[in-house]
Amino acid sequence: MHNEVSEENQVEVGMLNNDLASYVCYVRKSPNLFIRNFELHQVVKRIELHARIQQLEMAPGNAPFLYVTCEDNTLNMVDFVNEANRSQVDLIHDSVRSMKVCPNGRYVMTGGDKGDIVVWKVRRQ
Repeated sequence: MHNEVSEENQVEVGMLNNDLASYVCYVRKSPNLFIRNFELHQVVKRIELHARIQQLEMAPGNAPFLYVTCEDNTLNMVDFVNEANRSQVDLIHDSVRSMKVCPNGRYVMTGGDKGDIVVWKVRRQ
């Protein structure tokens, strides 16, 4: 038996910290992030964004930030501990193809479909 999952129902997952107690996931083509706990086997937090999620990267180390690109061509920085602490930037790409957070967490790079690359400086307040 083969169980095929449509693209919009595929799930992306990332670990939030080194102790493996919780992880973040989202269903592609959904505007929601879900923080799940391994031990409780349940969602402990749901964070709603303004548009459907394309990509997700976590801040390095123990910083409680997620970087998310959305279908409306925005880059969002979300504090998953304090949801009110959010930032959003309109991207200049026609369409975002990739995103990467540098190891020190001070820069985020985005790449567009025409080969253009932009380096964004992250300022936390």
